[in-house]
Amino acid sequence: MISLIGNKNIGEEMDKVIACLADANSLRGVIDNAIFNDETKLGKGKEMVDKLSGLIAIFRRPELDFKNNRADNDDIIGDAYEYLMRKFATESGKSKGQFYTQAEVSRILAKIIDIDLAKKRDTTVYDPACGSGSLLICAADEAPFEVAIYGQEKDIVTASLAKMNLVLHNKATGVIEKNSTFSNPQYFDEDEESLRRFDFIVANPLFSTKNWTDGPRRLWAI
Repeated sequence: MISLIGNKNIGEEMDKVIACLADANSLRGVIDNAIFNDETKLGKGKEMVDKLSGLIAIFRRPELDFKNNRADNDDIIGDAYEYLMRKFATESGKSKGQFYTQAEVSRILAKIIDIDLAKKRDTTVYDPACGSGSLLICAADEAPFEVAIYGQEKDIVTASLAKMNLVLHNKATGVIEKNSTFSNPQYFDEDEESLRRFDFIVANPLFSTKNWTDGPRRLWAI
């Protein structure tokens, strides 16, 4: 991106870079929604070049260079992403319970389920109302080894944020499905009739939702 500063085709080239990132991290439809080669929003010619060059230049600021501020096992980029999500939830008026599970709550729930005692390497952890994925990530971090991550979120935008959150926390193999878990569950056993079972489950349900059964109504045995 930095090499594109001042390039007359900067918008088009930025879109290509983002497309490559999306393909490499299974983020198609998540990070490639913004079009930087859009003259109707960014202007033509030099106006577009100046705007996008200025945008990229923000990330060259010395205060955003973290290489001398790292500690063992830290996750600066992932933590920064969650900080921004928390701020977004507060400023936009979104229900925090729907959008973001506070880190303190996540850590407690992760310990309650005893995922740190997991023994088998194919252990799975699931969140049926995963929001932006913070609780899932915290639970997975508590495990003694890499576990398979699965989540479902009915809000399409929030589900996309969860995918991004997994990538930024080095958990890009985690699977996030969209749609309501109650009316349209996405995880089934091989017979495609029985709901899939998971080794560990965490959830911060949206208790403020007035009707959990909007859409096709199904009854599932748990």
